Amino acid sequence: MHVKLKTADFKTLTRSRRLPKPTQLAEALYQAALPLVEAEATGRRYRLIGVGAADLAPAGPEAQPDLLDAVAVQQAAVERVMDELRAKMGSGAIRKGRGWVSSPAPAAVPPSSKPRQR
Repeated sequence: MHVKLKTADFKTLTRSRRLPKPTQLAEALYQAALPLVEAEATGRRYRLIGVGAADLAPAGPEAQPDLLDAVAVQQAAVERVMDELRAKMGSGAIRKGRGWVSSPAPAAVPPSSKPRQR
């Protein structure tokens, strides 16, 4: 996986690392990218931060979470539910409390402005 950072003066920095094992978990990608970005957080301003993946392969049994790793099994279940909600209600239906987003989440309709049913 790799991280691409573009500075305010348009210089591009790239950092990469190989994951220790295959994964389908967004959380695993986030945790791998975080130290790469943190290492470059020296006060410099960035206009773009991107995370990418390479050497992708079809999902296989090796990408399944280790059944003895309860945290990975729970994370996989959480991500499946999040994927199902996004598929049903749109990409902005659910977000994590942290995130690298350039635009705010779509505004929800306040409960008081919803029409009443009789």
